[in-house]
Amino acid sequence: MTTTTKTTCHDPAHWESGSICHALAVMLQALEERTRDDRSTYWTLREGLEPEEREELQEILQAAHRGELPNDWRYETVQELLYQLLEHTDWPRDLSSGDELIDVLPEIADGLTYYATSDLFTWLAFHDGRAEFEEETELGSDHLNLADMARARMQEEIQQMGHILIQEALERL
Repeated sequence: MTTTTKTTCHDPAHWESGSICHALAVMLQALEERTRDDRSTYWTLREGLEPEEREELQEILQAAHRGELPNDWRYETVQELLYQLLEHTDWPRDLSSGDELIDVLPEIADGLTYYATSDLFTWLAFHDGRAEFEEETELGSDHLNLADMARARMQEEIQQMGHILIQEALERL
């Protein structure tokens, strides 16, 4: 009996320069988790990056913040998106267009979106730009409760961030 092993982009053997796996992995490895004095954790760019690489990554992170000032939720979500994009990428595949990664964004966003109503409303309240959909939502009239709307908005925001990260990775191929 033969078994098939799924190989993902988390395997460093697939990080050849010029691959989307490499570009996503470089972005992911540039982030590190730190602990504040109050023992809360946060993600940031790690120390020791080359100045050009740091500047380039800061531009990517700024784009993923989509007009918001730097905040823990954005950095954590970028880290989680990068990790999940690498996890959802089977090797070998031609990922030069990024279409397969874009196709898994709704699934990834669903997994990263909060379920607790209080967490959703706290997330919405953090920045006024989070209160409006950018695209027409697929919520029908039978789903017009505030929690569903907040969850759909958070999913949309995570997907938008994912599109930015994939596009940035593709531009580095």
